[in-house]
This record gives sequence, C-alpha cells and structure tokens, in this order.
Amino acid sequence: MNDLIEALAEFRSKRVLVAGDVMLDTYLFGTVERISPEAPVPLLNVRKKTYALGGAANVAYNLVSLGAKVKLFGVCNDNDEAGRILLRMVDSEPNLDNCIEIDRTRKTTLKCRLIADEGHHHVARYDEEIRHEIDLDIQKLMSYRIIKLLSDVDCVVLADYSKGFYTEYLAQSIIANAKDNGKMVFVDPKPANIRYFTGCSVVRPNLKEAVEITGIKCKNEDTDLERIVKKLGDIVRSPYSLVSWKGGVIVYDSPSAMCKKIMTKTRDVVDVTGAGDTMIAALSLGMVSGLDINGAAELANHAAGIVVGKAGTATTTVDEVRIAIGKNGY
Repeated sequence: MNDLIEALAEFRSKRVLVAGDVMLDTYLFGTVERISPEAPVPLLNVRKKTYALGGAANVAYNLVSLGAKVKLFGVCNDNDEAGRILLRMVDSEPNLDNCIEIDRTRKTTLKCRLIADEGHHHVARYDEEIRHEIDLDIQKLMSYRIIKLLSDVDCVVLADYSKGFYTEYLAQSIIANAKDNGKMVFVDPKPANIRYFTGCSVVRPNLKEAVEITGIKCKNEDTDLERIVKKLGDIVRSPYSLVSWKGGVIVYDSPSAMCKKIMTKTRDVVDVTGAGDTMIAALSLGMVSGLDINGAAELANHAAGIVVGKAGTATTTVDEVRIAIGKNGY
C-alpha cells in the first residue's frame, strides 16, 4: 500500500504527451412521459444539455484530474459547433496544453447520449464523425511537432478510437522516436489498428477488444485470460500487456514471463463510460512515478473502479484514489 501512496504523491510532477482521436461527448437529460406518435420510440423531453471531453481528450482530462501536466494532440474542425466547444473546454484547463491541429475538411467527432429518468436510463446515442485517415500532410506535421516535444515529457499515451487519427506511419513514427528519447509509450488500441502500435511499451485493450485482436475466445477465465494477454503481448511485441474485464485486470510481464490477475473490489457500477480512459491515465502515471507494471495496474484498477461508480464521462482525483486504496486494504 505504501508504494501506491508514494507514487500518487509524484503525479503532480509528471508531464505526459497524449495523442489520439479527440471528440466531444454530449448528454441530453430529460424525461420520457409517452411514446412518440410518429414511431414506437420513447419521446424524450429534454431538460438539460451538458458537454464532456471525450476520446483522447478525456484521457488527457483524466491525467490532469490526477495532477499531471498534459500536452494534447489531435484533430478537429473549428468551424463546427462541436469543435468550437471542444477547443474552449481544452483551453479552459490550465494544465492542459492545446496542441490540437485544425482540419476543416472533416467533421469534429461527436457522441450524443440521450438520458432519461434522472440519469438512470440510457435511451439512445447518436454519433457524428468522419472516420477516414487524416491527410498525409497533417500526419507529417503532427509527427514533427510531437517529436520536438518528446524530451519535455515523462511518457507518451496513444489513445486510439479508430476515428482516423492513427495511421501506421504516424503511430510508428511516434513510437520509434519516443524509444530513442527513452520514453515509455502506453497504448489503448482498437483492434482494426493493432498492427500500427507494434513495439510500444504497454498495450491495454478491454477483453472484448483483446478477444478480437487475438482470436482467442474467453470461455474460461481461469485459463483463457492468461492465453489472451500473452498472445496480445506477442502480437504487439510489447514487454507489458494488460487486459481489463469485468472482474479486474490481468497483466503479462513479458521480461519475467509472469501473469498476474488483479481483482476489482465489489462496488456499485453506475456507468462504465470512460473507465478505460481512466485506467490508461493512471497506469501511465503509476509507472513513471516508480511503480512496476503490477503496482501500476493495481493503482489503475482502483482509479477505474471509482469512475464506474459515477454517471457519464467521469474522472477521479489523487485524493479519491488514496481513499479507495486505504479502504480496500492495500
């Protein structure tokens, strides 16, 4: 427990570069009193509209909430409403450095969730997005700007949501140059792009994504989780691989050929939205603050466990994590 608490104290001194698909999460809250006369669907009477940073921007916001200073790279359109709101929210955070590139040829990615009955009933969701790869000139500019800043950060987090930001060229450029600068690269990947991230330091998908990447179905958690996390590490050629699932997280430390399951303490799950973002944020900070992969995974599991107890796209703080660690007896 002392190691985890000591690592938390180091978070405020850390600087992290985050790159990936930035997006805006929108929530429409209201009540459903009847079915629409036009179709057999609930009619939501909207009472409130809120916004949250989503995708890679939420990873960055999680890092800031945990005390780190962050440089955020991504692409959005400042000519659409979602892009303007996203940029204002990023600029309003004093520890979040806006390195987002403007691309007016593509729509800013937006996820809108319709929530009824005081936040307890998710009625529907609609997305606005363009998923084709970003222009090669922007990829090259992004790579150049990121490489210039690598010496100023403690680690790099690549947050992939398969919305077009990542190409093999851009991902491999970042990974190769980060290695040359002695920086760890943490990756939260989507299965379709997994080959882009070969050679990263740590890879962390959820179980559904890991099953798709490895082709191994999880029929027995006692045996198949270990097979999945090991094959994941082999595919990405990463020294450390993690897979999160409803019971916690399983870690494979390739250099020592050791697997470890870290179970989540029982808690009420309100909303799993953004839990993976919290996990990769806390995991990266844990490792650059002196924890080994297992200690960092334990800390990240605590952080993600706090977030699933909150509604919507949520974050946690060092104080909340410290309390959770103490309550769970680590």
